[in-house]
Amino acid sequence: MGKIQARVFFILVLVFSFGNVYSQDVKLVDSIKTILHGKESISDSVRLGYYLLISLRTYNAEEKLKYGELAINLSFKLNDDFSLAKGYERVASAYRLKGELYKALDAQIKALNLFEKLKHNKGISTSYNIIGTIYLEHKNYPRAVHYFKQAIDLNSRINERDNLAGDYNNLGETYRLWGKTDSAIYFFNKALEIYDQLNLRHGIAYAQGNIGLVYAELGYNDSAEYYIHKATNILEDLGDRYPIAVYQTYMADIYKDMGDVDKALDYALTSLQIANEEGLKEQVRDASLKLSELYRDMSDFENAYRYQNQYIVYRDSINNEDIIRKMADLRTEYEVSKKQAEVDLLQQKRQNQRLISIALASGLLLISILAFFTFRNNHARKKTNKILSDQNDEIESQRDRLNDLNKMKDKFFGIISHDLRSPVNSLQSITQLLKHYVKTKNTDELEQLTVLIEKSVGNLSSLLDNLLNWALTQQGSLPYDPKKVDLNQVVNGVLDIFKNASQAKNIELATHIPEGLAIWADEDSIDSLLRNVVNNAIKFTQEKGRVEIEASNKGDLVHVSVSDTGVGMDEAQLHNLFRMNRKKVIKGTSGEKGSGLGMLLCKEIINLNQGNISAKSTKGEGTVIEMELPKG
Repeated sequence: MGKIQARVFFILVLVFSFGNVYSQDVKLVDSIKTILHGKESISDSVRLGYYLLISLRTYNAEEKLKYGELAINLSFKLNDDFSLAKGYERVASAYRLKGELYKALDAQIKALNLFEKLKHNKGISTSYNIIGTIYLEHKNYPRAVHYFKQAIDLNSRINERDNLAGDYNNLGETYRLWGKTDSAIYFFNKALEIYDQLNLRHGIAYAQGNIGLVYAELGYNDSAEYYIHKATNILEDLGDRYPIAVYQTYMADIYKDMGDVDKALDYALTSLQIANEEGLKEQVRDASLKLSELYRDMSDFENAYRYQNQYIVYRDSINNEDIIRKMADLRTEYEVSKKQAEVDLLQQKRQNQRLISIALASGLLLISILAFFTFRNNHARKKTNKILSDQNDEIESQRDRLNDLNKMKDKFFGIISHDLRSPVNSLQSITQLLKHYVKTKNTDELEQLTVLIEKSVGNLSSLLDNLLNWALTQQGSLPYDPKKVDLNQVVNGVLDIFKNASQAKNIELATHIPEGLAIWADEDSIDSLLRNVVNNAIKFTQEKGRVEIEASNKGDLVHVSVSDTGVGMDEAQLHNLFRMNRKKVIKGTSGEKGSGLGMLLCKEIINLNQGNISAKSTKGEGTVIEMELPKG
C-alpha cells in the first residue's frame, strides 16, 4: 500500500490545563452569552471570567479570538497579569486554528513571559506545549521536540499527569510527521496509558487516532481503520469536529488504497465540509489536495483542476517566506531575552561578591585601586585601537564601493555611447537622403522617409527618457508621489501608445485585470515601468504573436505579469536581464535596437515603489515579466 501523502493535523490537548474540560459545551457558552447581553449589571472581574470561559469552551476559531481579545483588554484594565496570560493563550489557540501561525506564536510567547514572571509552573509548561505545537504545524520538527521535552520535564517535576499525557501525545505526533515511526508509537502508547488511568475520553480518542495514523502511513490499513473508527466515535460523542475532519482525510486515503474510490471521495468531501464550516485553513488545504488526487484518478480533470487551485491558494496563505522569517525573529527575540535575563542575574551575583570581597579585603584597597586604573588604561587603549581598526575597515569598504561604481559608470557610458550612435547615424543618413529627394523632387520617397525619421526619433526619445530617469534614480531625485492608482487606467493608456507598433507586427494585445483593482504607487513611474516592459515584449515577439497583461490580488500585494510568445532568453541572458554587465544587446524580431537600460530602469522603479520584479523565460517559447506592487 502507498504511504499516506497528505499532511495532517496534530492534536493539542490544551484543555488539560484548565480543569480537564474537553468538549465544546454549546449550552454553557450560549447561557453565558445570554448573561453577558442581559440587562443585569456584571462586575468587571466576573465579566473577565466569562470571557475566558467562552474562549476556552468554544471550538469556533473566530468566536475564540473575539472573546480572547476581550479578555486581554479587560485584564489590562484590571491589572491582572494571570488573566492576561490566559487571554493571550486563548488568542494563540484561535490563531492556530485559523492557520495564522506567526500571530499564534507571538501571542503564546507573551503568555509564556507573563507565566514566567508569575512563576506559574503549570502555565509555563502549557506554554511550552503550545509553542511546540506551533512549530510542529510549521514542520519545524527539531524546535517542536525541544519545547515538548521542556514541557515533559516540567510536568514530570510538578506531577501534572494529564498535561504530561498531552505532552507525550504531541511528542509522538512530532516524531510521526518527522517519519520516526518507532518513537511515535512509543510516546503515543505512553500517552494512552495515562489517559486510560485518568479515564480521559478526549485524550484516549486523540492517542488512538494518532496510533491509527501511524498504521496508515505504514500501510497497515485494517489496523489504521480500526483505531481511527474508535477515535471518531468518541470525538463525535464529544462534539470535537477538528480531528474528525482530519481523520476523514485519512479514511479517504485508506479506501483509495483499497480501490473503493467512491467511498474515498465521500470521506474527502465530508472532511472539506467540516473544515469550511469550522474555518480550519489547514484542513481545507489538505482536503482540497486529496480531492484533487481522487478526481484526477477518476479522470474528472475539471474538478481535479478546481481543487488543485484551491489547495495552492490555502497552502501559500499558510506557508510563506514572510511567516517563516517572522517566526524565526520571534523565536530569536524570546531566546535573546532569556539569555539577557541570565546574564543580568549573573552580573548581579558578581556585583554582590565584589562588594563582599572589598569589605573583607579593605587592607588591600590601595593595590585594588592601582589595579583598577591599570585595567582602565588597558581598556581605553584597546578601545582606541578598535576604533582605529574599524575606521580603516570603513575606508577600505568605501574604496571598494567607489571602484565598483567607477566600473559601473564605465559600462554604462559604453552602452549609452553605442546606442546613441545608432539613431544619430540613422538620422544623419536620412538627412542626406532627404536633401537628395528634395533636390530631385522625389515626393514618393520623401513620404517613406518620414516613417523612418519618426521611428528613429522615437527610439532616440525613448532612450533619452530612460537615461534621464535612470540618472534621477541614482541621485535619489526621481519624483515619487505615491497614491491610489487604477491599474486598468494605466495599462489601457500604455496599450494605446503601442497600438500602432503592435498592429505593424500583427501582434495581439490582451489584458485580464479585474475592475477596480488598484495599487499604491507613483503613477508616472509605474507608467514608465509598464511602457518599458510592454515595449520589450512587442520588440522581441514575432509577427502574429501575442502579448498579454494580467493582474490579481495576492494578500497585501497586487501581482502583475506581462507575457509574450516571443523569442525568449537563455539562462545567461535571463541572469543578466536586470544587470549592467551585458556585453551584447540583442535586436528585436524586426531589427529594433535597444540599450538594455529599460529593464535596468524597471528594477530601479520597482524598488522605488517598494515592489518586486522577476522574469521567467524559455528560449524560443517566450518570456514572462512578473511584478508585485503594494495594494491600493
